[in-house]
Order: sequence, then C-alpha cells, then structure tokens
Amino acid sequence: MTMMMPKEDNKTRVTLDGDDDDHDDDGSVSLCGSAGGEDDALAKKKTREADLERQRFVGSKETVAVAWLRVLTFGVLLVTALIVCLGVYFYTRNDEQQDFEYVFESSAERVIQSFHTSVARIMAGGDAMSVAITSYALDTGATFPFVTIPNFELRGANTRILTKSIASNFFPLIHDKDRPAWEDYVTRKITQDKIQFKSFMAENQYVAQQDKYFGLETVPFKPPANTPLAGRNFSSQLGMLKGGVQPNGTGPYLAFYQTSPVLPAPALPNLNILTFPPLAAGVKHVLASNLAYLSKAVDPSPMFHMFLARGQYRHQKEAFLGDAATPFIYPVFDSFPNANSNNNKNRTLVGVTLSNIYWRLHFENILPPNARGIVVVLSNNANQTFTYQINGADVDYLGKGDLHDAAYDEYGVSADISQHLQSHASVVTQAYTAVPIAETGVQYQLHIYPSAEMAQQYISNEPILFGCVVALVFVFTSIVFLFYNHMVERRQRAVVDRAVKSAAVVSNLFPEQIKEELINNSGGGGGTSSTALDEPFKLPGARKEKWTVSRQQQQQSMTTRPKLAQKHPHVTVLFADIAGFTSWSSDRDPEDVFVLLETFYAAFDALAAKREVFKVETIGDCYLACTGMPNAQPDHAMRMCKFARDCLQRVNVLTARLAPTLGQDTLKLGFRVGLHSGPVTAGVLKSDKARYQIFGDTVNTAARMESNGLKGKIHMSEETFKELVAQGKENILVEREEKIFAKGKGNLQTYFLSDDFVNQRSATATFSQTSGNNSVAFFGIEASERKDISSRGDLWEDDDVPYAAASALAGESQEMAGAIAVAQQEGSMQQEGSMQESGSDWL
Repeated sequence: MTMMMPKEDNKTRVTLDGDDDDHDDDGSVSLCGSAGGEDDALAKKKTREADLERQRFVGSKETVAVAWLRVLTFGVLLVTALIVCLGVYFYTRNDEQQDFEYVFESSAERVIQSFHTSVARIMAGGDAMSVAITSYALDTGATFPFVTIPNFELRGANTRILTKSIASNFFPLIHDKDRPAWEDYVTRKITQDKIQFKSFMAENQYVAQQDKYFGLETVPFKPPANTPLAGRNFSSQLGMLKGGVQPNGTGPYLAFYQTSPVLPAPALPNLNILTFPPLAAGVKHVLASNLAYLSKAVDPSPMFHMFLARGQYRHQKEAFLGDAATPFIYPVFDSFPNANSNNNKNRTLVGVTLSNIYWRLHFENILPPNARGIVVVLSNNANQTFTYQINGADVDYLGKGDLHDAAYDEYGVSADISQHLQSHASVVTQAYTAVPIAETGVQYQLHIYPSAEMAQQYISNEPILFGCVVALVFVFTSIVFLFYNHMVERRQRAVVDRAVKSAAVVSNLFPEQIKEELINNSGGGGGTSSTALDEPFKLPGARKEKWTVSRQQQQQSMTTRPKLAQKHPHVTVLFADIAGFTSWSSDRDPEDVFVLLETFYAAFDALAAKREVFKVETIGDCYLACTGMPNAQPDHAMRMCKFARDCLQRVNVLTARLAPTLGQDTLKLGFRVGLHSGPVTAGVLKSDKARYQIFGDTVNTAARMESNGLKGKIHMSEETFKELVAQGKENILVEREEKIFAKGKGNLQTYFLSDDFVNQRSATATFSQTSGNNSVAFFGIEASERKDISSRGDLWEDDDVPYAAASALAGESQEMAGAIAVAQQEGSMQQEGSMQESGSDWL
C-alpha cells in the first residue's frame, strides 16, 4: 500500500527517531507548539468578549447611578471614620508621649540633683577629715608630718559611710629635710607602739560585732593572691610601692601612713604613694594649687580589692567588679583660714586625704521602683566614658563607652559636675573651710537618656487600640447601611455569578465549538432556560423548582434541544492504565491512593497541554485521551506516540519519588498504554449532568490494545501502525511476535513502539515550569493566566513539569475553581455510571 507522507509544518521538524524539535531558536523549551500563539490570541479574545458581555449585562444607567451613590456614601463614611480614628490615635499617642517626656525629665532632674548632692557630700567628707587632722595637731601641739590620728579606723569608717567611699586615707607630706626624722618616727610607731596592728585588731572586733548585729557571717580576711604588698615586711627606710628604697633627694614624699579600713600590710605605712602613677599626677596638682582634685578613673588594683574586702561593702564585692573608681584628693593644711590668711594661699599644705569614689553608689536609691530604664553616661575630659542604667533603687553598670540608644538623643539632659557645684555653692551648702575643686583637674559631665525599656512603660499600643475601636464602630455603621443594598442586589449578583461560573465550567470541560453552541443555546427566547451545566450554581429555590418538572416535560425538552455532536474521521485514541494499581491500592489509605493518582494525572495533563493532546477523562486508574480532535491534526498518530512515551517516562520518575512516602512497592507500578486510530463521534449527551464524551469502535479497540498490552510498553493496533508508516516512522515500530485475541475482533496483529524510542529522553517530558517568554497553552488558555497551585512542589525539581499545571483558570474566583471541581466530580460520577452500563464495550 502506498501511503502519503504528511507535509511537515514549518515549525515542526521530524527527526530520524520521530521526535519533534522541542526547542525554540533561543534555546528555551517551547511549551506551546506551533499553534500556541494562535491559541493564546484566541483565549485572550474570548476573555475580552466575556468581560464586555458581563459589563453589558450589569451596565444599565440605573445600576451605574446606584453604584455611584453607594460609593459616594461609603466614601463619606470612610473619610469620616479615617479622620476620627486618626484624631483619637494622635490624641492618645501625644498624651502618652507627654507623660513619657514628663516622667523622664523629672527623673533626670532628680538624678542630677541627687548626684550633685552626693558629690558635695564627698567634698564635705574630705573637708571634715582634713579639719579633724588639722584640729588634732593644733590641740596636741604636734608638728607635721609627725602626726598620728588616734582611732583613725573609726574616724575613717564614718567618713566612708557618709561619702559612700571604698577607703579613706591620710598621707602626710614629707620633705627631704624631714625624711630621717620621719623614718625614726614611723619605725617607732609601727614596731614599738604597734599602731597598725592594734588598729587592725580593733577593726576586726568592730566588723565582727556589726556582722553579728545584722545576722551576717564574718568572713576571715584573705589578701588577694596577686597582692605582693601584703607579704612585704616593714622597712624603716621610705620605700617605693613596687619595691626597693626611695632614693634620697627625690622628695617631697607622701607616706601611705593611716588607712581606713586598716590593711594587714606591714610595709604600707612607710611607702611613698607618689610612686603609684595613677595617683601621682593628681597629688602633684594638689601640691601645686592647694585645691581639691578629681582624678581620672582608674581600674581597680589589688589594693583596691583589699579595701573592698575590709570595708562596708565586704558582703557585696561581686557588685563592684568591672566598674572603675575615681580618686578624690583633698588637701590637709597646718592651720585654719582666718581673716589674715587669705583662705588657702597663705596656709601650708602638710598632707592629703584620699577617697575612692565608686560612681555607681551615687546613683542608687534615687528613683522610685517604677522608674526604670534611665541611662546615665558619665564622661570626662580625659576621654573616659562609663554607662549605667538606673532601675528604681538599683543601678547596673553597662560598661565602658557611651552605650545609650542613639534613638533617644533628643531627650538627653546633661550637667557639668564642677560647674554645678560652683553655681550652687552657698552658705547653706558649703563649710567654712571648704576647698573648691581645681579647674585644671579632670572635669566630669553627666548625660542622662531614656531607653526603650522606659519608653515601653509609657508608650503602648493603646492609641492603635482606641483607633481600632472607633473604626469598628464606623464599620458596624457601614455594614448596617449597606445591608439593605446587599439584600436588594443579592439576586442580581447570584445571576451574574452563575453566568460567569457556567462559562468557566464550559471553558474547562468542552472544546471551543461545543462551548459556543452550549452558550448560544442556553437561553432561547425569553432567556429563562438553562443548560445542565448551570445546575451546580442554581439557587436552592431554583433547584426545588427543577425537581417539580415532570418526566414528560424532561423528555420533551431532550427531543427539542439541538444535538451537540460531531464526527472526527482521523483520530488516535489513547487508553492507558496503571499496571498493578488494583493490588497496590487494596492495602492503602484513600489519601495515599489520591496522592498517587493526582500526581500522575497532573503530570499527564501538563504533557497533554504541551503535545496538544485532548484529554477526555479519567476513569479510576485509566486515562483516556485523543489527538486529531477537536481540531484536525495530520500527525495525530505520531503526536500520540510522543505523548504516550512522555507519560511512560514520567511514571518511572514519579514512582521513584513517591516510593519513600507511599512504600517501596510503589516501584512495582507500571504504565500500560494502548493506541488505536480511526473515526470517533464526539459530543455532549443531553442529560441532567452533561459531559463531553467520545464514542465508537475506535475507543473500544484502544481499550483492547491496553488490556492486551504489556507493562512499560506502548501497544498499538495495525491502523495506528499504518498511520505511522505513512509518516515514515517505521523505524520506531516493532511487530508483536504473537497475535492477540480481542473480543468482537478476533485475532489481531499488533505492534509496539521500539524500546529505543520509548527510552529516548524527551524535552517535553522534562520541560521546566517556566521557559523564557514561552507559556504553556492548555486548550488556548495561557499558563501565565492560570492560578499557581503547585502545592506539591516537593515532587517536581528543576527538570520536572509543574504539578497540577492544568488546573483552574487564572483570574477566576475561588468559587469558580470550586464550581469546576464540582462539575468535574459530578461528570466523573456520571461517566462512571455510563461506563458500568456499557462495560461490555469497554472491557
């Protein structure tokens, strides 16, 4: 038989193995085929026509006027609600902001005042100790530096408590001419009179009594391990702090003579404090100016920890770790000022007192418990900065540097300590003998800021809450106002929605020609009739009316309506089945069965869209599709072979991916395909649930090909074989060795697609979800206009087809998608019933 080869389409090139070139010129995968652009244009045209029709349906002048009035009224309500809500919001927010600023400013002022008062108390304490030393020398006739203050451990303890200092010390000034006499004096006091030992023992008794009174445990004093000074013996020669004898002629000197608390360091009373660099600079300023001096902050030394372990803070030493201390040096004179001495200039400086200011202590117990999150930044002109946070009565040391939140810079309050003391000096605050702080010394500034923690106490979400409450009132008013309008338009909306949904169902379930006939014949005459496709969307009342129609009226309607049927002479039908599905599904949960079927069918649908194959329906695990209809396709047989091959390859991939979830026996599932070519009749059977179906011996023969086929093979009839040979594809065909017996057909010679062709990797079977500017055309609807419902993305990788790519139309509402699902489900049930009735033809 001589068979004509079909003329090649200019966009479809036939390779030696029969596969089309699936790639466009730009290297991307073409998902539309040769007719993709025409289908896309047709889909857009139909969409525009549907939109225009709907506008004409609801676009009367009366409807427009009512709509504008409704919009205007609702706009007035909306603007009014917006103004009131914003007014309430800004009013309450400003009120909270004012409360926040007021509380912060009050707290900051209180901190500054209390801090300056505390610093003034430190100066007063230093002056009191200086006066006590001078007074004792004048009363006893002692001359400096040969002055020893009795009970210094008690005097110093009182000063420490009043000034919140860690230590209170007296350092007598020794000149070179007095050095030999001083060395004899201090040797006698320490070795013979044992004043240091006696003071230490007396202080131990006071500590024990105080701890017992307050119910505290007295911890025996142990010098820190890294304090070599504690192990040095007393030397009759003036020594240096780091060891060795102070060279002669290097005076003046300041002996570390009397301390409070008393340290058990025998060498300490005859050591020159000027050999300790952190203190030497400040002491020299005092000696030169006869003024008090605030030094720069120094890190705690081992000697500082000894003072801390012996003093009033001995039970909370851990709280002082990390913070720095500032030495405060105050001069001691040989006499008091009088009218002829011109204050301090004509008095002789004979020594200094030293206190250690621990700044954190001077921020405690200032604010009430609810005042939290006040950040204090203490800085000086020596480039030192420390940050603290006040939380009620407690203070936390945050660390070195300015650590406040820069977002609150605008609220910052600052004060200079020296300037504040000078500006607030008066007869009420200053003693007769008070000595001012040297302006050439280190100047300290105080900067106070709020923090986010503090702001949260006053700035809340209540303004938003109040605004929302007001908005809800207006919303309720709007709902009441619109309720009547809603009830009036309810029926009209239902009619419009039903029309749109019916059109959506028709577009998904029927070819273009059938869809047009269904729509054109849906409402003849007065427009009161409807097709069976409207059934899922009818109102309850309309459904009740439908059931009242008599059987005679239904039969009359069935005979008077036009028939929607068409014969297609050249069609290839695919009938495919999942081999092993029955036994596999028998011990599976329904959910697992549906996962498998939905995964397979979604892949098949996407491949059908790519190959321009018309999917008819699915029946359980059977998949029915055809080529050559609804539009003629000269290469319908070869097109179907490629589609079958793609589906077979896809099944192999998906079973491997589903096996870990659905069980390893999923790998045993296969795909059995039967093909037959010939004429079919297609159309819509008029019934309560209309469905597009195909009929004829071609369908039955395709079913025989499938049932007599082999797993993993594409089985075809001799008619399909001839179609392929006519196209020059005999090289991809293999004759079956034995003939098959088909019911009603007898013995038939059949063929398989060759393994080389079946196993050939297809670009279609592995096309990606997106490909350049191309789009997947599903019966004329662009994939870019479809909803993205790829909820099973774990089953698809870079080279996989998109899951459920042929689902709901884009732009349609959820109700439309639901209507499509309902119609398809009902149609499947109807078809299943018809299949059972005509089982002999299919099986």
